[in-house]
Amino acid sequence: SMPKPEVSIPTPLSPLLPVTPTTSREFSRSAIVRAYVRVYQGGKAPVLPVTLTTTIVDGKNTAVVKRAETFGADRFAQHRSTDARIDFPLPELQPGSHRLRIEASNGAQTESRDVIFRVK
Repeated sequence: SMPKPEVSIPTPLSPLLPVTPTTSREFSRSAIVRAYVRVYQGGKAPVLPVTLTTTIVDGKNTAVVKRAETFGADRFAQHRSTDARIDFPLPELQPGSHRLRIEASNGAQTESRDVIFRVK
């Protein structure tokens, strides 16, 4: 069974996710941490393939993880959106603060979100 996060938020969103969401941003290196993101393509133009790039930068501003995955246009066909899971490679990271950046790009547009987290 999966380890449970120490702090969780019982919200209406919870039934939609395969995990218990947490407000914690500090994790031990042995924890299993995953981020779930939904990528939307608005408007009425045909949907395009999207590349999702995940970057983790350490406290010295060094990119310690960089991964890219491309989702074909077919993944967006039904609702103009698709879901993705991002696993945090905590055992590979040194203790301290890190920044996770998730960037979605369809070639014409790029959007990104950042989250600061700490490894114990």
